[in-house]
Amino acid sequence: MNIYELNLKNYGYEFKDKKGTRTITVDVKDELSMLLRVAGVYDNGIEICDGADIVKQIKAAKNSLEVSEVELNLIKKVFDKLIKNDGVKLGGLRYEELILRVFRAVAPEKKK
Repeated sequence: MNIYELNLKNYGYEFKDKKGTRTITVDVKDELSMLLRVAGVYDNGIEICDGADIVKQIKAAKNSLEVSEVELNLIKKVFDKLIKNDGVKLGGLRYEELILRVFRAVAPEKKK
């Protein structure tokens, strides 16, 4: 089974408004945990249990988390549902980096 590494380090993004340019810091662990708990993103009870286990791992991790291919595919499935969803919208400056980290996660031995 393949193992992948998720980067959990916080990141920032800049945006301009009436007050000027501001930088917002995104707490990756909190964002991922929140997104994996959105109602309606899982198809069955097993997926809910697996998602809850992943959230526990995320909360306990430091700057990165090694996940199995099955776990990564479940996270991607949740993200796909949220990207298409009419309720919670997953996109824009706030989530762009997080989306890249999930969909471009690589096995630690394949990192350059």
